[in-house]
Amino acid sequence: MKKLLGIPAVAILGCLLFSLPASAGAILVTYTGPGGATVNLPLASGGTLDVYAFPYFVNGVPAMCDDAQTDVNAPLTWYANENYISTSLTSLKWYSEFATPAQALKAYEEAAIIFYEGATGNGIVADGTPGGTNSAQGNVAVWWLFSNSGLYTGQYALASDSEIAGIVAAAANVVAAGTFNYSQVAFLTPDSTLNSKGLGASQEFIVLSSEMPEPATYALFGTGLLGLGLLGRRRRA
Repeated sequence: MKKLLGIPAVAILGCLLFSLPASAGAILVTYTGPGGATVNLPLASGGTLDVYAFPYFVNGVPAMCDDAQTDVNAPLTWYANENYISTSLTSLKWYSEFATPAQALKAYEEAAIIFYEGATGNGIVADGTPGGTNSAQGNVAVWWLFSNSGLYTGQYALASDSEIAGIVAAAANVVAAGTFNYSQVAFLTPDSTLNSKGLGASQEFIVLSSEMPEPATYALFGTGLLGLGLLGRRRRA
């Protein structure tokens, strides 16, 4: 019995280490598909296109895409870094597109709030009016934050809409109040270095930080398994 203790532990550890990303800060994520909500976006060339809106699912948890300019299809898998406001602001996808860091920070703060209230189903931000949540409208508002004033280069022309404006204004009020805990929200930003090795996704997703494992979790789990393996080996000596 003692002899067998270290064998499965070492085997599992080997599989774990083989699956670990080359970067300690990156995790492997899989886009598992959209939810049922859709929204018609007006096209720059005229007409509209019906697209899926929040929730999308990444690693099986609800997520909101902040990019209306590119597409992903299930079951695409890629490496992403978990970024947080404001400790890793400069690593976020759209940071360099803004004229000032303050503008980038505000846009990401508003996106975090819109997503959080849509994901948790409370507050007025996700649909711009009291009494409910319209997640499709909330997602369009997030897309607008990163698609206007010269940032926008994609196929969609997001028309001015009073409800979208109301959502953004409500989120801006929460930002100004300083009452939101931004550590509740993580941004999954694709790791361009790792994704060049046969994997790829350009979209950035927003998730509840409580739903996603920290990269350090993998290392701690691996360390524990290594300890079990060494213990079994020492008992056999």
